[in-house]
Amino acid sequence: MQQSQQEQESLQQMLTTCRELEELVQSRGWALLRDIANGQVRIRQQQVFATPLKSFDDALSQEFLKGEGVGIETIMRTPETLISDYKEQIEILREQQGANDDNE
Repeated sequence: MQQSQQEQESLQQMLTTCRELEELVQSRGWALLRDIANGQVRIRQQQVFATPLKSFDDALSQEFLKGEGVGIETIMRTPETLISDYKEQIEILREQQGANDDNE
C-alpha cells in the first residue's frame, strides 16, 4: 500500500514537472531565449570557420568555441529531452498501476 502511495506521488510530481516544462518551451520567453542561443551558436561557428589555424593554441581556442556551441545547444534541448523522458516514465508508471489494480 505504501509503495502504491509513493508511486502515485512520484507520478503526480512527474506530471507537474512535465506540464511546467511544456509551458516553458511554449512560452514567448523561451522562443526569445532560443533565438538568442541560436545566434550565439552561429557566432561561435563563424569564428571557428573563419579563423585559420596558425598554432596549437589556435586549435585549442577553436575547440573551446566548439565546446561552448555544443553546450548551448545541449542546454536548449534539455527541456524537450526531459519532457520526452517524463512522458515515457509516466506511461510506465500508469501501466504498472494498471497491472497492480488488476491484481488486487
